[in-house]
This record gives sequence, structure tokens and C-alpha cells, in this order.
Amino acid sequence: MAASTRSPDSLDWREIASLGEQLVNTNSLIAQRDRIVSMATRLLDGQAEVWLHENLFRLPDWKEKRLFPPQPRLEGMRRAVEKRKPCVLRATKKSASKKVYAAVPIEDQGFVLGALQVTRSKGPNFQKEELEVLESLASVVAIGLYASHRAEVERFRMGQLNLVREVSTQIASVLQVDELACRVTELIQKTFNYYYVAIFTLQPGASSLRFRSSATAPHKGRKKTALALEVEIGQGLIGEAAASGERIVASDVRADARYRYLEPLPETRSEVVIPLKIEDRVLGVLDVQSDRFAAFHPNDLLLLQALADNISRAVESARLYSDLRRRADQLTLVAEVSRSVTSTLDLDELMAETAALIHDKFGYPYVHLFTVHPNRRLIEYEAGSGKRSKALEGYSIPLDDSQGIIPFVAREGKTVLVNDVTQEPLYRPSPLPPKNTRSELCVPLSFGERVIGVLDIQSDRLNSFTEDDRVMFETVAGTIAAAIRNADLYRSEQWRRQVADSLREVAGLLSDNVGVEDALEAILIEIERNLPVDISAIWLYDDDDLYLAAVHGADGNEIEKARLANPEASVAMTSAMFADEPLIRKPSDPLWPSGAAA
Repeated sequence: MAASTRSPDSLDWREIASLGEQLVNTNSLIAQRDRIVSMATRLLDGQAEVWLHENLFRLPDWKEKRLFPPQPRLEGMRRAVEKRKPCVLRATKKSASKKVYAAVPIEDQGFVLGALQVTRSKGPNFQKEELEVLESLASVVAIGLYASHRAEVERFRMGQLNLVREVSTQIASVLQVDELACRVTELIQKTFNYYYVAIFTLQPGASSLRFRSSATAPHKGRKKTALALEVEIGQGLIGEAAASGERIVASDVRADARYRYLEPLPETRSEVVIPLKIEDRVLGVLDVQSDRFAAFHPNDLLLLQALADNISRAVESARLYSDLRRRADQLTLVAEVSRSVTSTLDLDELMAETAALIHDKFGYPYVHLFTVHPNRRLIEYEAGSGKRSKALEGYSIPLDDSQGIIPFVAREGKTVLVNDVTQEPLYRPSPLPPKNTRSELCVPLSFGERVIGVLDIQSDRLNSFTEDDRVMFETVAGTIAAAIRNADLYRSEQWRRQVADSLREVAGLLSDNVGVEDALEAILIEIERNLPVDISAIWLYDDDDLYLAAVHGADGNEIEKARLANPEASVAMTSAMFADEPLIRKPSDPLWPSGAAA
């Protein structure tokens, strides 16, 4: 029997009721639509079509393309949805078309979930009993769809809880912030297929956020890479969230004046930035970007906030552990430097070992130790660790150089801590590659009131040093300075013994009545053995004039010519001959003959 000739009494209402159960047990809108269309077509003998308000059903983790347009395609459906009551088109004798339809809204719990329309292109008109069947069918469909959706929501929420639990489990044992950030960003990006996910941390008092890790969606034909961003506090959506401590949701980033366009992320359409907080303290931010407008469902935001809370606690735990480990490393460093001081008097060995200890314990890329020589007005490189250390061998800096942190510290005896070298007027870039220094800590090595050396530590990251670092390295600097002093005393004592041996050697020659030339030659040899000289010469006085009796390191004739050409040099040498104590030529004094010849 055709549906149009059925009476309500002949219908199997249990069949209609069973549709609701079928819808509850089906979690696909495509399958649900097909079941509704199939039953409506069979019961009402017409072409059935269903429109569903997909936004009410769509969950954040759905990856299928949209099935239904934002508004119903058929006129009857649109009118039924707008008026929220059945809409019927009947054919009349005067009408040219015999097309008829009946449309009803699918409504439950006060929400219009969609619409159901049955069309007959050649009639007949729908009878009252048929309209009752259509309304009953729509009512059952509404209840089934609503119940199915509630089940899907519960499933989704369980998935959310499982994800939060998974993240919590993964990060519970992670005690390194970078490793923690890497795991979390990868997990969030892969689970929700977001365009870009990143974590930044914030140190107390810092002016910028420190990038930790990011994950980006894979692009066809392009290798997946992590993208690091530099963010100042208050800059862009990320910096603003860190400054205010409030979550920012931008459904369309182009409409938000705070949004900062980045060329490496051209497809960003919406963004959410969630502060990582412990009470009112901002530890950093979780940044999530999507390549779709209004991509963040309220359920997404609930989940991301729950994840952010867990991440915050993990970051705080990792920081506390890092602080404890750093303090342990500081104490270990002080102890090991002290042990080195007591185990060796070799200055070169001591300084090389100290630089290596600091490099290994704290991971700074550049650790350098210098000695200060006030008489020569020089700062000389002694030892270091890092990529520049080998190239720095033999390197020296003028003590009176007005530029540079190292000369300033050597002259003033004050520690300089700079966490952004671009903001420090004294800073001068290294003459050696790599030129990537971002922060620097320079500590004087002082013994008593005298600066005898400099410990210079440089990092390729902003905000690498804290006040605790300053105190710790000043403590280490005192130990190093004492070691340098001890090594100097030991070396001085060795030198004095060597000089005493040289004097005995020369005295022995003189007592053996050797010739003058042999005696002078022996004296010059001993001078070269005991002093850092390039040219040594002995002048003798005879017939009211000086003459060059012996020379090492230069041509004697050239030195004689230089003396004759520079009367001031002869006067200076004569003054030295009659002086009560040795004379030391200052850099501002005229050159003496050896210097002029050189």
C-alpha cells in the first residue's frame, strides 16, 4: 500500500520509534541523515531531504568536511526554521504546478537542530494524517539526534580527560623545561592538528619571553621544522597575554590590532594565547594558532586551559629542580676550584681547568680568563673554553681602552652583568666568530685592592645570568685570584732562584779572569734567560763617551746609528748611568737607541 493511502492506524509506530534508537547508536551525521531520509521517503511517498544545523553537532576533533550549508537550501525548510512550525505548500486548481511539499523543524530542548522536508513533484497534497506522521517523525528524529549528540559530547570529554591525563603522565617525570615544552607542543599539535603550537617562559623581572619549543603542522613537500619566535613583553598577542596574565582569543587575527604578522606563519587565521600561571605569577604562555577562522570551540578552550594549568605546575617543578641543581653545581664549582688551587701551582693548568669546569657545569658557550698587567697597561688572555678559545691564544686588550666591558672591569674592579648586550654602551662585539653573544657576565679577579685578572662569561641567549650567578662567580673569582697570587709568588720565587743562579754563573766567569767579550756575552745570555726581552745591549763608558760593547737581538751598527741620530736617547742613557736606581722608560718618553733601531 502506498504511503499516501495509509491511515495512521495502519502505520507501525514502533518503526518510527526505532529510528530514534538507530540515530542514538550512529555517531556519523552522514549515516544519520541517510536513515532519516530513507524512513521519511518510505512513510510519506515523496522525495525527502534533511538539513541539520551542523555547528550544533560538530565537535572540535571532527576532521570531516562540512556536510550541510549554513542555511537550508529548500524554501520550505527555511520557512519552517524561521517560523519554528510546519510549512506546507499545496497545489490548487488554479496553480500551474502540481509540486507540493511539507516541511517541519527538527526541534528539541528549545534548539532548532535542523529541518525535514518531503516533496512531491506531481502531487497529491499532503493529508492531515500525513502531516501528523511527519511531525511525529521530526520529533523522534530530534530526540534521537540530541541523545546521540550528548553521547558524542561525553565521548569527546572523556577523550579530553584522557589527553590531559596523558600530558600529565608524560610531564610528571620531566625535570627539564626544554624537554617538557618539546613533548607538550608535539602532543597538542598532533592530537588536534593545530597549525602552530609553542611554549614560552618568563623569568621574574625579564623584559622578554624566552622561547622554549614549538611544533608546526606538516606541509606537503616541505620538511616539518620548529619555528622559534622572539617576543617582548606587551608585544603582539603573546606578549600582551604575558603582560596582562589573561587569556586572549582571536577568532580572526586580521581584525585584532595586537596581532603581529609573521612571514614564517602566513596561514594563521585564529589564535589563542593562554598564560601559564601559578596563582598570580605568570611563568610563561601557551600559544596555539590555527589556519581556520574561529577555530577554537568552547570545549577546545576548556581543554587548553586544563592543559595550561598542568603545564604551569610542571614548569614550576622543573624550575625548582633546576634551581636546586644549579645551586648544587655552584657549590661543586667552588669546591672543585678550591681543590685545584690547593693541588697545583701551575697558573696555566689552573686557569684552563677552571674555564673548563665553568663551561661543563653551566653550559655557557664562552668562558675566558685574563690576567691584568698594570705596568704594561695590558690585559692578556690566559685560558678559555668554547669555540673562540683557540683563536684567542696570544690575544691582548689595552687596559686603557675606553670601549669594552673587560677593560672597564679590569680598571674599576667592579662586576658587570648584562643580560642584553645590545642595551649596554660599554659592550664591544668579539673580534672572533661566532658573533652571537647576547648576554655577558664579567667579574674582576681581585687580591687585596689590586685587580690581577678578569673572568669573562658570555652566552648566546638573552637573560642568561641572575644575581645568584653574580654572587657565586664573585666567590669563585676570589678563589681564582688567590690561586693566581699563589702561582705568581711561586713563579717569582722560582725566578729569583734562577736569577741567583745566573749571578753566580757570571760571578764565576769574572773570577776566572775570562775576557771582557766573553763576560759580556755571558751576561746577555743570562739576561735573555731571566727576562722577557727582544733586544739586550751593554754600553760601556770610555773617553767621555758611550760605546756599544755587546748586543743580542739586533744589528749593532743600526743601534749606533740610532743613538747618533737621536741625541735625546744619548742623554737618557747618560742619565741612567749616573742614576741611583734603574730607570724604566715610560711609553711617553723618547725612544732609546735599541727601541729606535727596532
